[in-house]
Amino acid sequence: MSRNPAEEFRVSMRATYFYLRVGLITIALSLPIVLLIGGHVREGLSLRDSMSAYYHTSMRDIFVGALSASGVALYLYKGFRRLENILLNFAGGFLVLVAFLPTNCGDGTQCGRFTAASPHKLSAFLFFICIGFVCLLCASETLTLTPESKRARYRVAYGSIGVLLFVLPISAALLAWQAKHGTVLFWLEASGVWVFSLYWLVKSYELWRTQAEKRALYGTFARTERAVAEGAPPESVATGS
Repeated sequence: MSRNPAEEFRVSMRATYFYLRVGLITIALSLPIVLLIGGHVREGLSLRDSMSAYYHTSMRDIFVGALSASGVALYLYKGFRRLENILLNFAGGFLVLVAFLPTNCGDGTQCGRFTAASPHKLSAFLFFICIGFVCLLCASETLTLTPESKRARYRVAYGSIGVLLFVLPISAALLAWQAKHGTVLFWLEASGVWVFSLYWLVKSYELWRTQAEKRALYGTFARTERAVAEGAPPESVATGS
């Protein structure tokens, strides 16, 4: 069978975006559990009072590596609109700062109050806020290929995820302000990370259902938009395969 370089290039481009999302989902889902179990297995540590406290343990390399990889992936991932791209770039930058600006809790307990003077905590807070704005302001812009009857559920999902990405870091910041918070802060942070993963999971499912990236590469995106607007299902427009 003869090679089709154009088709191979299309497959490569789609796979690049897909696996960037898979990487973000996988790292975010696994990181809290890996830190918890790894710290216990390697050093016999009890649960630290925050995810960031694991920077001062044998899990430092995993913590820094996971956040750095996710931050770079967010920067490399190009948004659907200019605003989304800007927010993802800032989110990626803030996440790298979280990795390389350690928290002030050398013994892993009572990490100190949240203040604007703490670059680590402020960077983490701003990361979640940026992703929250992506969910609230940008996520629904890719729904033009989704039938109108199904858009409401995606809007509710993106809106709910966006609200959680505001509520959880704000709650964590307020809890950190109290200084004495036990391990509750760890689970609040972990919940925020898992909600971040949930956003990329929903977004990947949406893009898979509409085949938006494939349609863009085959030049049928605009035709599908018109068909959907007129009430036809996206499947009625061929993508060239």
